[in-house]
Amino acid sequence: MMSSEITRTNTPTHLFIGPYKYTVVYDAEAAFEYGFSGSTLFRSKRILLDPMQSDTEIPQTLLHEALHGLGSAYEIKEWVKHNVDDDGKSIDKIDLMASALIQWMRQNRETIEWLMDS
Repeated sequence: MMSSEITRTNTPTHLFIGPYKYTVVYDAEAAFEYGFSGSTLFRSKRILLDPMQSDTEIPQTLLHEALHGLGSAYEIKEWVKHNVDDDGKSIDKIDLMASALIQWMRQNRETIEWLMDS
């Protein structure tokens, strides 16, 4: 399933992560070539998203990639890249953290606004 034009149009084109400004772009070719849903490029300060994701997957992927960016910006080594076991299976919790955070933010919009204004 491919994301809708509305989702792609409404996706933020820039994110501030720590002291850095990242550009957010959809890149179907890179996603196909390298097999990712999203990727954070630290040197060029870009986040790449696979447009073949569903509308519900895009926000979670963007938050997931922002967490990688935060890991790099604030030297949280566990967040910079995925940690895998000997079989190549991911053992980190970034996917779960992104899922939990986005759900919490959606359920607590007033709290998010309060945090922003405090």
